Amino acid sequence: MKLSVIIPTRVRDACLRQTLEDLDVQDFENFDVWVVDQNDQPLTNLQKNLKNHKLHHEPMPPLGSHAGRNRAISKTDAELCVFVDDDVRVAKNFL
Repeated sequence: MKLSVIIPTRVRDACLRQTLEDLDVQDFENFDVWVVDQNDQPLTNLQKNLKNHKLHHEPMPPLGSHAGRNRAISKTDAELCVFVDDDVRVAKNFL
């Protein structure tokens, strides 16, 4: 089963990067990550925080986290979507 982890973000660059690093070392491997970036200036170099999984960086206007989640859902082909906030820390067995 393929998963997509969907993370809407706005003005939490450092926290988001920590979340990506936590996701990068998950025991479960068949997933990708969608960062829906609602910052005024899109974030850069996010892939360096997620080296082992595909990262989809989706800039969009700041319309709220619900809009960000819906944008990613409409684009992913995963069987299951997992929603996390941009400021969470997750254990390596989270997925």
